[in-house]
Amino acid sequence: MKKIVALPAVFLLSISLAACGTSGSAPKAKETNGAEAKADQKDTELALKKGLVKFYSKLTGAVNEQDRDLNAYEASEEKPTDEMKSAAAASAEKTAAALKSFEVSEDVSGQKEKLQSVVEKLAKSYEEKAAELKKPAPSLDAANADFQSANDSLGEVYESAKMYKLDMNSAVNS
Repeated sequence: MKKIVALPAVFLLSISLAACGTSGSAPKAKETNGAEAKADQKDTELALKKGLVKFYSKLTGAVNEQDRDLNAYEASEEKPTDEMKSAAAASAEKTAAALKSFEVSEDVSGQKEKLQSVVEKLAKSYEEKAAELKKPAPSLDAANADFQSANDSLGEVYESAKMYKLDMNSAVNS
């Protein structure tokens, strides 16, 4: 008789343990999936940040290769000569051309269109500088305002990625 009563008791005990074991392991699976999701998000954020650093380095490098004479003209404390002005115009044209051929890589996940827009605004500002420098009395104010607008847009991209807002003025206009 004890065997008959013990057998259903063992059966019920094993079912209840199995049920407890299943409900106890489900939250762990959810916790693990949550941790994996957080790890994936951190990996994605890190990849974006690396891509943005690489983008900025390439962008400023492309500009700095071409805009030396323009920088010399703009930084001149004396009245620039016609030769300086002509060299600055050519420098601005080369910079605009370099920016027009600049390709934003895919490693800036989700920010490529915004960054391409920044590059286009920068190219426009250099085209404006080149056109102004061909005039007898050039004014670079509008072109510099467009440059600043592109710079502000770039800063917004970096801030949205929880990065320090960069200022291209210090990187390319010195």
